[in-house]
Amino acid sequence: MRRFWVAFLASASWLQLQGAVAGTVSGDYTSLPQATLIHFTPSGTLDWVKWDEAGAIATTYSSNVRKNGVPHIIDDTINVLGAGPPGTTVVLQSFPPAGPPDYVLQFDWTDGDGPDSGLSAVPISESISPPQFDYPLGLGASMTAAAAADTRVLDVYVQGFNADMKITAEMSGGGVATTVVTPDKVVVSNNFSAGVYRIRYAGLNETLTVSVEAVAPRKNGSVGFPNAGFFAAAVIAPESADFDSDGDVDGVDLLIWQRGFGSTTGATRADGDADGNGSVNALDLAAWKSQFPGSATTTAAAAVPEPCAAAQWIPALLGGSGALASTLRRRR
Repeated sequence: MRRFWVAFLASASWLQLQGAVAGTVSGDYTSLPQATLIHFTPSGTLDWVKWDEAGAIATTYSSNVRKNGVPHIIDDTINVLGAGPPGTTVVLQSFPPAGPPDYVLQFDWTDGDGPDSGLSAVPISESISPPQFDYPLGLGASMTAAAAADTRVLDVYVQGFNADMKITAEMSGGGVATTVVTPDKVVVSNNFSAGVYRIRYAGLNETLTVSVEAVAPRKNGSVGFPNAGFFAAAVIAPESADFDSDGDVDGVDLLIWQRGFGSTTGATRADGDADGNGSVNALDLAAWKSQFPGSATTTAAAAVPEPCAAAQWIPALLGGSGALASTLRRRR
């Protein structure tokens, strides 16, 4: 009987420890060139959501289109963050651009649940009711996605306006990643940041919360009104940076990515496309970094380099990794 109770207590302690393990989360931000077109059908293979209903005004907002025929991983509800002056209410509102020259990012799809196909360049951000002459810092929004024991990869497409933007990814059981992004685009005489925050996260029975917030310093353009919001989100298939399919991730795979860098359509894993969206860009390099032995996934912002600049990254990586340098020397 004594052995039974010893085994039982040991088992109970092990289960308590397992339940106390915090979720894991890391994030990489990539700035995208103005008017970049993201194709959801090939990239959002597991789930995607597009928030874009024109004129929606509320403290919460649910999308009107998402991937059809799959279990929902992304909660399509956005919640507003921040506070306005006394007697006012911060609300979520869509901001349709006037036309293609004013597009910040754009998205298309052919596997939606209504409409089944479409094109949208509309973000959901914040305004204040009744209308104000300017906004305080701190306005933003949040969204959630379900986690699992295995790592999931979530791309969240975000926009900041006339201020720096703080992006935070936090697991319900613990674990947080954050970065601050500075505007790098001027559209209609105002300052924008726009790109994708790629989050790798895991946690059995946990929930991931992603938030964006306008923070100091302000960078007013022709108007003020600093805010931060969402375009869309997509859960992509697990990445593979083994571009030469030899069973490991090494310096040779980095060289394959370098040769393919800049491809925007039709790329395969053999060309350096780690996430299966048909293009080779900084997101695929981030996948390589996360899978290369001894590399740590960064949470810092990463700007998309010019094609010729990709070659300049190689010496820096060689200097920082003896394993990588050794691998490349063996291949010469």
